[in-house]
Amino acid sequence: MNNMKVIRNAVIILSLIVISIVSISLALKVENASEIKTASKNQSIDLPPKINNENDVSIEVTPKDFNSAFPVKFKIAVDVHEGSLDFDLTKISILEDDSGNEYFPLKWQGSPPGGHHRSGILSFSRFKKKTKYIKLIIKNVFDVSERVFVWEIE
Repeated sequence: MNNMKVIRNAVIILSLIVISIVSISLALKVENASEIKTASKNQSIDLPPKINNENDVSIEVTPKDFNSAFPVKFKIAVDVHEGSLDFDLTKISILEDDSGNEYFPLKWQGSPPGGHHRSGILSFSRFKKKTKYIKLIIKNVFDVSERVFVWEIE
């Protein structure tokens, strides 16, 4: 009789262990699947550089790992042969989405105003919603009222 109780208890314990292992495995599979789904929704898009050459100033803008769910960053390079690049990109730049919402720069991480060559990263907050295009406007650089850079998002 004692042997039957021991066997029954062992079977119950082993059954509980097997059920626990199966439950944990299924929970991990569901969690991994949702992480993969979220990651695929939030994949970055490679957008090409755009260049504006007016009044002897070249501005090249490249979106960095664009994803509308995250802060928007642009790599910017500005070059001039004569004169000095004495402007603050955080004060003369605006980002727009397809709904006309305007976003102002959060920060500039790069070379300070002055000189013939500047480069760095200009950062904006993330978009309020998905957008069909992004438009970066840089105003009043060497007598050009607006330099407009547009990228279609598909």
